[in-house]
Amino acid sequence: MRIKEAAAATGLTERAIRVYEDAGLVSPKTVDKNGRDFRDYGDGDIERLRTVAVLRRARFSIEEIKTMVYDPDSTASILYVKRKRVAEDAESVRSLSARLHGILDAPMMARTASELAKTLSGARRDRLPTFDEAAANNGVIYEKYFADGSWFDKRERVRGFAWRAMCFIGRAALCVMLSILILYLLSVIFGG
Repeated sequence: MRIKEAAAATGLTERAIRVYEDAGLVSPKTVDKNGRDFRDYGDGDIERLRTVAVLRRARFSIEEIKTMVYDPDSTASILYVKRKRVAEDAESVRSLSARLHGILDAPMMARTASELAKTLSGARRDRLPTFDEAAANNGVIYEKYFADGSWFDKRERVRGFAWRAMCFIGRAALCVMLSILILYLLSVIFGG
């Protein structure tokens, strides 16, 4: 059967079949007709292409498939590595989903691709924001905690003026305490 028929029989594109052929996963016979060489895909080639199609949909690489085809004893080790990689990918996707959910729920949601990238790359889930970061975020405090195997966001909104007042009072208190400490140290050092 020709490549178009093979594509129809397997659900693959002609281009994909050529890629698998170039990779050595399938080797159809060539038939000379009127001075031109045509590929002739037999039943074994079609079965191999269907196998490759299923494995590719399961996200196995061409090299992994080739190794499993030509060294069947390696299948278990490739499957073990694939399972581990899929578990890591699943955890990464769950984490990204939680972060995107948090961004969508935020009062100042990222509106452009650039803002979204900054939010995703700059967000650390293991710390609370500083006073300045929270003030810059219009008084939204994000508290991250881990419960039941999933990250959750707990949000509290402190009104803008009240939040800025708290930040000012906190900074002022810190300055006063540092001043007192410095005066005490100077009095101890110079014996006054």
